[in-house]
Amino acid sequence: MHRTFLLGLAVSGGTLLPAQLLIPVVVHVIHRNGPENISDAQVHAQIDVLNADYRRLNADTANTRAIFRPVAADMGIEFCLATLDPEGQATTGIHRVETDESSSTALIAAHGWDAERYVNLYVMPGGSCFSSFPWDPPGQQGVFITHARFGLGGTTGTEEFAEWARFGRTATHELGHYLGLMHTFSFIGDVDLCFGGDSVCDTPPTDMRWMVSTCLDHTMNTNFEEPDQPDQVENFMDYNIDSCTNMFTEGQRQRVMERIAAFRSTLVSEGNLVRTGCATPAGIPEAAIAAALLAPNPAYDRLTIASEDVVRLEFLTPSGQAIRGAAVTAHAPIDISDLPAGTCLVRLITRDEVRMERLVVMR
Repeated sequence: MHRTFLLGLAVSGGTLLPAQLLIPVVVHVIHRNGPENISDAQVHAQIDVLNADYRRLNADTANTRAIFRPVAADMGIEFCLATLDPEGQATTGIHRVETDESSSTALIAAHGWDAERYVNLYVMPGGSCFSSFPWDPPGQQGVFITHARFGLGGTTGTEEFAEWARFGRTATHELGHYLGLMHTFSFIGDVDLCFGGDSVCDTPPTDMRWMVSTCLDHTMNTNFEEPDQPDQVENFMDYNIDSCTNMFTEGQRQRVMERIAAFRSTLVSEGNLVRTGCATPAGIPEAAIAAALLAPNPAYDRLTIASEDVVRLEFLTPSGQAIRGAAVTAHAPIDISDLPAGTCLVRLITRDEVRMERLVVMR
């Protein structure tokens, strides 16, 4: 799945992030040459579920209750199976490993790809489903899901209790943890809207959940906050069966963006998307090129910026590879004598936005 760069930017915790994020994924299918060696189709179906759920394009959004629809969020995140491995070789993003090893630490050490650049999803023959958090050490980074709870069709739902997780929402939930989200339920009965349970203000605090085998009742109200709301049982980060969860919230989106900015900025960077094969280095889309602030254009050895808001600029090749950066003083000339002749792209960074222009360098 090749993508061009997503250049609309959002500010999170002082860090500029794309308004829509693309995240490279490798799926390690851990198997013993049995049915747990799932098909490519089952893997692709899981990626499709993730992309629908994280963009609020899932078919069951109509099941979100009216009281929670105002806070239901498009997380602005999509997942891409990598097409380049850590050595730059072509890959399908599906890595099959025949082994009897079941230790997550051993599997990460032996088979994990660079966790700074890929989400490592491990599809396991059995065991529990869990994920690392952004702040965990590199040797623990990964998401582990049994094959019977992964994707759609194939072996999904074929093990005991897994029939309640047949629609790919286990991965939606666990990747929420990977991106910094906690469960919506509170471990200590705290009824503070912002600090009880998951520290997100628009997910009402609820009591601890354990094994759930049927849809949680929409009348559940296990804590009494002010103003009092029912438990948000349709949230992907609650414990509920797959067919009864359908939403993230705006508060959860904000928390995820803050955690990505703090812990996973390399993962979503433009350079990493090219390096992992999730972005096509075929040039920045024409629609992303802004009206001119650069003068003159074409330029020879010097360039000026017709704006006092620009604080820094970066020169890129037409395919989006970085050449160098430069600090900017309003209307002061910038030396470009080292740039090669031809067309390049210039990223202009202000305190509020990032914009892109095309520059022709003459020699």
